[in-house]
Amino acid sequence: MYENYSVLFVDDEPHILSSLRRGLMDEEFTCYYAESGKAALELMGKNPVHVIVTDMRMPEMTGLILLKHVSERWPNTVKIVLSGYTQLQQILTTINQVDIFKFITKPWELEYFIQIVYKALDYYILREANESNREILEAQNLAYVNILRKIDDVVLNAKKSVELLCMIGKAIYGFDKKLDITQRVRYESIYSIQDSVFDAFCKAVVNEKKEYTYSGISKRSSVFISKNFPNANIGIEDISNAKATLNIELIKAALQTIKLVFEEEFEHSAQTVKIGLKDESRIYMSILFRKPPSQGEANTSKEPDLFDVKLDFINNVIGLAMSMEHIEYVSKQVDQNIGILFSVMENTCK
Repeated sequence: MYENYSVLFVDDEPHILSSLRRGLMDEEFTCYYAESGKAALELMGKNPVHVIVTDMRMPEMTGLILLKHVSERWPNTVKIVLSGYTQLQQILTTINQVDIFKFITKPWELEYFIQIVYKALDYYILREANESNREILEAQNLAYVNILRKIDDVVLNAKKSVELLCMIGKAIYGFDKKLDITQRVRYESIYSIQDSVFDAFCKAVVNEKKEYTYSGISKRSSVFISKNFPNANIGIEDISNAKATLNIELIKAALQTIKLVFEEEFEHSAQTVKIGLKDESRIYMSILFRKPPSQGEANTSKEPDLFDVKLDFINNVIGLAMSMEHIEYVSKQVDQNIGILFSVMENTCK
């Protein structure tokens, strides 16, 4: 855990540094040693240092001045000070001017000294993890800002589709309300494609509804699937010449959403796509695939399975979009088999 982290020890007394070398030679972290503040700064300019442990009373450059330089150039480095009981005034000055993690008084017990160093490394690692999580959350928030901006842009050119577009945007934007911050980080793969999902629907809603024959819907859908689902086996049944009025680009956006969300699963599982008639009056398209074995193992934690969260996401977004267009959308899971169904009734989508 600590092998990728390093600690710099600074003291102008060579015998103290020699003692530290002997006492720390078996520890996991990398150790650097410097006999002056100048040497310490030169070393930090060439090597990453996560924790610095420095004496206060040193000639030419005191520990306080050294730590001021460190705070300016490497603000994330955790600082530990070695001091004697007689250096109270210097300690108080340091507290007021530099963020100090811990003071260790001389002389020290080696076991206690090592514990403090590991606590400092743990503190650095914790802050590092928090910063990483913060960047992920900021990226997610930026995606939401972009979604809201795109809503404004698209609404200007598609006033008739404003209700549908806003509902889709709210479905995507509101998805995170079901999850806490830890879960949002865990399911980051879903958040990373939300902007692309919304973009696909943005492009789709500006298209007007048109009347298509069932054979025309079948042809356009199969061409789109062939291009975007390379592992799909497509079967087309006999289609009647009935007609339906719809925005076929919304169906393509729904298919694109399925591809984006289940891209990893589709790499390991072939899809079976069927296009045909349902109840003689509806044209339907079904997509069948299997849940990968790695995601089918028993989940011993209380957290939702990633695959189930993905399925919930597309049901929320696609289900809402299709219902507002009067297109039937159903998804079912039986054991490891997943089925997704779209169906359109003859001339009921006007």
